[in-house]
Amino acid sequence: RIADRAPAATNPLVRFAATVLDVAAGRLEAAAVGELLTRPVVQNRFGFDLATAGEMMALADDSNVSWGLDAAHRERWRAGSVADRTWSRALDRVLTGVFYSDSSVRIVGDTAPLDGVEGHDAHVGGLLAQILDRLAAISDLFSQPLPMSEWATAVGTAVRMLAAPGWGDEWQQSQLERLLAETFPLPSDEGPDPAVSLLEGRRAVSGWADDRPSPLHFRSGDVTVCTLVPMRSVPYRVVCLLGMEDDRFPRSSRADGDDLLVGDERVGDFDRSAQDRQLLLDAVMAAGDHLIVTYSGRDELTNAEYPPAVPVAELSDVMTEMAGPDAADRLEIAHPLQSFSADNYTAGALIPGEAWAFDPANLAGARAIQVRPAGRPSPRLRWPDQPDRAVVELSDLVAFLRDPVGRFVRTRLGFSVPSGGEAPDDTIPVDLGGLERWAVADRVLKGLWDGHDIDQLMNRERRSGAIPPGALGANDLDRVTAGVLSLHEAATKHGIDPSGHRPLAGSVRAGGVGVEGSVEVDLDRGHLATVTPSQVKGKHRLALFAGLVFATALRPDIAWTALLFGARGSGRGHFVVEMGPIRPSGGASRGDAAAGMLAEMVALYQEGLRRPLPLPCETSYVFWRGVGQDRARAIKEAATVWMEKFGGEANEGAHRLVLADLDTFDALSRSDFESYCARLWGPMLPLTRERNI
Repeated sequence: RIADRAPAATNPLVRFAATVLDVAAGRLEAAAVGELLTRPVVQNRFGFDLATAGEMMALADDSNVSWGLDAAHRERWRAGSVADRTWSRALDRVLTGVFYSDSSVRIVGDTAPLDGVEGHDAHVGGLLAQILDRLAAISDLFSQPLPMSEWATAVGTAVRMLAAPGWGDEWQQSQLERLLAETFPLPSDEGPDPAVSLLEGRRAVSGWADDRPSPLHFRSGDVTVCTLVPMRSVPYRVVCLLGMEDDRFPRSSRADGDDLLVGDERVGDFDRSAQDRQLLLDAVMAAGDHLIVTYSGRDELTNAEYPPAVPVAELSDVMTEMAGPDAADRLEIAHPLQSFSADNYTAGALIPGEAWAFDPANLAGARAIQVRPAGRPSPRLRWPDQPDRAVVELSDLVAFLRDPVGRFVRTRLGFSVPSGGEAPDDTIPVDLGGLERWAVADRVLKGLWDGHDIDQLMNRERRSGAIPPGALGANDLDRVTAGVLSLHEAATKHGIDPSGHRPLAGSVRAGGVGVEGSVEVDLDRGHLATVTPSQVKGKHRLALFAGLVFATALRPDIAWTALLFGARGSGRGHFVVEMGPIRPSGGASRGDAAAGMLAEMVALYQEGLRRPLPLPCETSYVFWRGVGQDRARAIKEAATVWMEKFGGEANEGAHRLVLADLDTFDALSRSDFESYCARLWGPMLPLTRERNI
């Protein structure tokens, strides 16, 4: 039984009242609004679910909103009167996108309509506009101090505008009204009615989150969970004090900022630290048969030792004086951090005569991580047999070769290793990051292929909020423009015209397996082409080579070539990679040679579904590209890619899950890594040529 809980912990509407005031006092960042949309009370009010909330935030992300309702709201924060990346500009983009078809250059007034807003998205955009309209009204309501007599009505109105209790939970509204009446009482006929600012109102409402001691649920025979406050003079056979960490207990009474009482302390002044020490003593004296005190003694990440809270250390000293050092040591147990530690399952390791834990799953984990005797090899994982597939999709084949271990985890184990993600950035950018610069370049490049003018395309990017406001994004735009025009001009000189590309679909036999799929080709010129503003890596080359091999096996009467236009690393300009054509060799025809290359890829695919292959795409490409010329240099470059601190392939979740023993490049190279490199990259590199643009 829980003996005492704060009203905000049991009543979502009470908790939401504090949230509303926080939002009204804030800048309305995109993340804050997104968190608001996930509240069930908001979803009850407007009749949508969590999936719709995600769709609303997806529209906001696509509209490039950062913070602020509009230019006037941003002016209150002394951040200028720029409307870029505000909610007003974002909603203009969403709502105009409902009425206009997608276009790379369309501007309506000074707004670039958001592409892809149609059907159900129109309803989602309308809901978002409705909620933002009410947030604007609430922000205006609390923009000036209000008389105390009006605060209860104002807070209640703000909550009702955005939230509603669930079916059968109408009591939540009644409790909220009672708390508002207690917190903001009406003045007497002759009493003052002071003006209360938003900051003062938030402080008053924050008290609703404080635990409120209650005599209920005590002496019921159940396990009672409560704070230290109601424990005074309540006897129990067993008293457990949990979480007595040094940084949490005793609580500090020092206020943030200036406190005039500090320099003039008097007997009887409130001291929260002394109060907590007294509460601890009362709890200790109330224990009948057993007293259990727990605290975190080590850091969860670094295993650094933490001291106990000072009152707990003093309690330990008293125990030592009363029972002696030997007895005191037996009374204190240092538990391992992990539940799968071997000490939990070793008799006598923690408590005399028996083991502490009894969970069979954690026992299996404890056995699995035991250090094996010297000379005894660690057992190899044996994966269940996987029957070979009779038909393989070309897209699945390419996806596998670009990430063999990740595809193994998804296909055989049935899940994806989640990434940690990044904290949302609601700031107004002053320049474009690498990913944002690529997104702008990719959109502009597609617009050029559609026949639009570069100035029109760049004007739309400015109006869409993708570029930092004002003159901040000028340099980024110049760099993007120069790079895109260079790529487009070079591709045009080579006769690349995506509008003339057509899908070449079919099925071929490769090593007894059918490979089905389609590739975009220029049938008249006999080539495949990819033009990308990305930095060209091994995965781009591999996808293009697989398409070249498939097209040659499907139509061996054409001497296919493949062209890849992209950027070199470290800002070294652009270049073109040319592959093919595949020629007859060893008495085999062009089609048979291509089918043989495709069969080797399929063999890797089939083998990679039976067990994880030590074949990271970029590391293997960098290694095999240079191993024939300078082996030492190739090893150094590949090790850098594999072990890079940020973004190294060894740090990917799938590799750490199933190939954790290959945590260094030396360990990787001692596996079958090099032979797999030869099988994957060996046929491609002799057909590859590069030159700068």
